[in-house]
Amino acid sequence: MTSTYSSRTLDRLREHREAIGNVLARYGASNPRLFGSIAQGTAGPDSDVDLLLDLAAEGPGSRLSRLSGIR
Repeated sequence: MTSTYSSRTLDRLREHREAIGNVLARYGASNPRLFGSIAQGTAGPDSDVDLLLDLAAEGPGSRLSRLSGIR
């Protein structure tokens, strides 16, 4: 059974899908995948949104990697 928190969050992500895609593209990120408690349907009131992204090796994506400390 999917939790209420998971359902609400998924609905909001779908509602803002285009805007999220625009932000990702601006930073050279693509192919977003949702994982964790929201994806599994077990999210609670303190859950966050876990996204896995592909980042470009050069260009805006590399800047995002540097800012986040990812190597």
